[in-house]
Amino acid sequence: MVNMRSKVFLPLLGGLILGCGGSGGTNTEPPVQEEAPTLTSLRGTGQDGVAGARLGQPVAVLARRPSGTALPGASISWSPSGDGTVSAEVTVTDGDGIAEVIWTLGTGVGPQTLTAALSGADGSPVTFTATAAEPPVSGVAITGISPLPMIEGATATINGIGFGTATADLTVSIDGEPAVVTQVSPTAVEVTVPASDCKPARDADVGVTVAGLESNAFSASVAPASFVAVPVGEQTLLQDPAAFCLQFNATADDREYLVGVQSTSEVVSNLTTVSLTAIASGTEVSPLPSLAVRPTREGSARGAFYPGGSMQAERLARHRVAEARIQRLGRGVLERAPRVETRGAAGSMAVQQFGLVMSGDTLTASVPDFLHGQPCTQIPVTAVVRTVGTRGIWLEDVDNPPDGYTQTDFDALSAQFDDLIYVADVAQFGSPTDLDGTGGIVVLITKEVNRTPGLLGFVSATDFIAQSACASSNEGEIFYGSAPDPTGIYPFGAYSVERARGDAPSLFAHEFTHIIQMGRRLYVAAGPLMSAWTAEGQATLAEEVVGFVAEGHQAGQNLGAQVALNQDDPASTDWYTDRFVDLAIYFGYQGTATQVPGAPAECSWLDKAPANPDPCLNGREIYGVPWSLLRWIADRYGPTYPGGEAGLQQAIINSTAVGYANLEEVTGVPIKSLLAKWAAALYVDDRIPGASADLKFSTWNLHDIFELHAPPSAHLNPISHGFGSFNESAAVRAGSTAYVRLSGTDAPATAVRIRGGGGSQLPEHMQVFVVRLR
Repeated sequence: MVNMRSKVFLPLLGGLILGCGGSGGTNTEPPVQEEAPTLTSLRGTGQDGVAGARLGQPVAVLARRPSGTALPGASISWSPSGDGTVSAEVTVTDGDGIAEVIWTLGTGVGPQTLTAALSGADGSPVTFTATAAEPPVSGVAITGISPLPMIEGATATINGIGFGTATADLTVSIDGEPAVVTQVSPTAVEVTVPASDCKPARDADVGVTVAGLESNAFSASVAPASFVAVPVGEQTLLQDPAAFCLQFNATADDREYLVGVQSTSEVVSNLTTVSLTAIASGTEVSPLPSLAVRPTREGSARGAFYPGGSMQAERLARHRVAEARIQRLGRGVLERAPRVETRGAAGSMAVQQFGLVMSGDTLTASVPDFLHGQPCTQIPVTAVVRTVGTRGIWLEDVDNPPDGYTQTDFDALSAQFDDLIYVADVAQFGSPTDLDGTGGIVVLITKEVNRTPGLLGFVSATDFIAQSACASSNEGEIFYGSAPDPTGIYPFGAYSVERARGDAPSLFAHEFTHIIQMGRRLYVAAGPLMSAWTAEGQATLAEEVVGFVAEGHQAGQNLGAQVALNQDDPASTDWYTDRFVDLAIYFGYQGTATQVPGAPAECSWLDKAPANPDPCLNGREIYGVPWSLLRWIADRYGPTYPGGEAGLQQAIINSTAVGYANLEEVTGVPIKSLLAKWAAALYVDDRIPGASADLKFSTWNLHDIFELHAPPSAHLNPISHGFGSFNESAAVRAGSTAYVRLSGTDAPATAVRIRGGGGSQLPEHMQVFVVRLR
C-alpha cells in the first residue's frame, strides 16, 4: 500500500530519474539566469564638510528591480573610508527603494569616500565622495542644515561643531536676519527660520557665532511659508495688508495670473497709492520711483465707442451726465424736507389736478427749476391732456415747439408704456406708489426740459416732498420729458420726432424705475433713498430688463456683441450699447488708439463730479459700471434667490440699507468678497474655459463684446509683466482695481510685495486677489 506522501512525491521522483541519463536521453537546455537588481546614487555626493564633523545632508541610494520598479526591503551595507562613521552600517530600502545614512567625516583633511553595497546588484558598490576641510580656527563650524529648503517661520537644525551648550552665548543669522535659537548642543542648533519681508525662494548665508567666535560661511536654500496655489479659473483673496506678498515658485510650466489690487473704500475721494515690487530669486530691483498721480482732466475730449454708429446711445450718454446732476440736487432737498404724507386722499394737490381728467382737458403743472440749480422754484406750465392710458396720463405743454408729437404718437407711447415698460418694470422691481391717486404716473412733455443741454427727461425727488415745503412739488409720481424740437429752438438742439420716439423706450424704462425706487424706499421701507450709484445702476439694468422682454431675450443666455451692440437689428431700439460704452470708458477708452493713463484704477464709479475727481468717466460714473456690478450679482445670486432675480432686485429697493451695506444685506456676502469677484469677472468672463461661476457673467459674454468686437483701446488691459524683478506703481480710487498680469515659462521663483507709498503698509480698505488664468 502506498501512503499519501508517496503519491505526492512519485511524479517528482519520476522526473528526476528521467533527467539523469539512461533511456531518457540528455537534457541540453542551459539553466535560466535571473536578471540582477540595480543600485544607483540618489543624492548626497560631492559635499564639502569639516574633518571630524557630520555632513550637512544625508547620502542616499536607490535600489530598483530589473523591471525598473522600486525594490523595497533590500539590505544596503555602508563603508566609510578612514575613521569616518555612518549613522548605521546596514540600512533597508523603504517602499520607494531608497536607503540613506548620515555620514560623519574622518579626522583627515582632503577627499574621503563612502561606499554603499547591495549584494548581486548591478552598479554595486556605489561610491560617494566628500571633501574634508581643516576645522576653523574658531572651532565653530557649520557642516549642514536640515531640512532643505529651510521654511520661513518653521524649525530648522544647523549641524556642525563647537556650538557649546549655552543659548546665551550663541547667535544665529539667516539671510542677514537673527534667528531665534530654541535648542543647542555641541553639534546641533535648532532655530526658528526668520520670516523675510517678501523675498522669493533663494539661497541665503547662514552664520553661527559662539561667544564671539564666528563659524565658517555657509549657504543654504530658504523658501517662503507657502506659494500661491490656485487652480486655473479660480480666485484667492488676501485681505490682511500685512500679508500682501505673493510667492510664486520656480517652474518650467507655462503659467499666467491676474493680480488685482483693489480699494474697497466707499469714500469716492479716497485715492490710495500702491507699489508692487517683484523680486526674482538671485536678483535685485532698483528703488521704486515716486508716483505722480495723474491730474484730473476736466471735460477732456474723447472719441466715442459706438460700434454700430448708434446716435441714440450717444444721446443717452449725454443725457446721463445731465440727469445725474438733477438727481443729486433733488435728493439733497428731499433729505431736508418733509415728505408727502397724504397718499391718494381727496385733499391731495396732485389728485385735484390729475386724478379725474380726460383727454383734451387743460391744467397747470409745475416744473422744478433744475437748470438754475433751484429745484424747489416753480416753473408753471399750461398743459393739455393728450392721452389717458391705463397706467399713465400724458400731458403736453401748450408752448412746446411746433411739429412735435401727434395724437397718434401719444397714443403709441402710452400703449408702449402700459403694455411693455410698466409691466416689465413692475414685475422686476415692484409696484410704484400712487401718491396722486392716478393709478399710474403722469408724463409731462415740456419744452422746459429742452432748456438743459443733453437732458432727455427726468423724475424729481422733489415731487415726494410736501408742496408746502417745496413749491415746485406736484406731490405725485411724474416724469418730465423733452419735447421734439425739429428746428432746435431750445438749447438742447434740434430733436426730431423720430429721434424722440426712438429714445423714449429706454428713457421711460430707466426713469420709471426711479419712481418705483423712490416711492418704495420712502413709503414701503420707510427708509432713506438708495445711494445714487445703486439707483442709477439698477435703473440702467431696467433698460436691459425691458429690452429683454421686447426682444425675446432673458438673463443667463450669455449674449454676445451682436445683441449687446445692437448689430443684430440696427434699426431697432438700442437697449444695451450705452452700458458697454460706459465700461469701455471705465477701462480707459479715449479713442480708437489711446487709453486714459491710470484707468481703470484711478476711475471710481461711486459718485460723479465734483465729489469724484475721476479722469475717465466724465459724468457717466454711476450708470454702466454699477450696472455691471448689479448684473453680476443678479447672475450669480438671482437664480437661487427667493423670487429669483426679481426677488433680489426688489429686496435691494425695499431695504433701508444704503450703498455697500445694501448689497451685503441682500446677498449675505461681505462687500469685499463681492467686489473682488466682480472686478475679476470683468476680465475673466468667457476668457477661461471652466472658470468658476464666481468669475463669470452668465447673461453677457464680455470677452466677445470687448476682445472680439471692440478696438484694443476699449479693452480692460492689465499692466503686463513676466516673472522676474520689476517695480510698478498705481493709484487706486475707491471701488476700483489696479490690474496686473504675470505670465511666462521657465520662470524663476518670484515674490511680489504690495505696499503703499514709501513702502508703508496699505490701509485696511485695500485687498489683493489672484486668479490663475493659465
